[in-house]
Amino acid sequence: GCAMPDTVDGDIMIRHPKMHVSFTADAEQGGTRLRASIPDFDGVVLNADLLIQGMGGKGPEAPATDTTTAPALESLNVVIPWSRRRFQFTSKQNCLRASGTIELDGTTLTFEPGETYACLDLGRGIWPYASSWNWGS
Repeated sequence: GCAMPDTVDGDIMIRHPKMHVSFTADAEQGGTRLRASIPDFDGVVLNADLLIQGMGGKGPEAPATDTTTAPALESLNVVIPWSRRRFQFTSKQNCLRASGTIELDGTTLTFEPGETYACLDLGRGIWPYASSWNWGS
């Protein structure tokens, strides 16, 4: 199943027989923890444990010279009314600091604080049947 929050920065849990993925608040580290476990990712095991700072415009305050702690960031949040019955809400957040590890087929990739960035494109709504996206970060 899937549990979706009412807010952009709320916890998200996806539990499926083939994978587990979660975005959860990590108050101790001041960010959002992304964890994923996929036993059969195109024939190999994939595990991820990443800390993403700045999601939802939240982040600990830090001096400008601090490269490891993310500041509170702005995001672009838009509601698009397609019709009386269809709409889209989107929250686009970029330049989010990320750190942690991804293990793929026994090889561990380490992402260091201050050197790794992430972006989030979160959407909710009732879209038209045919949709296309074009945006970059």
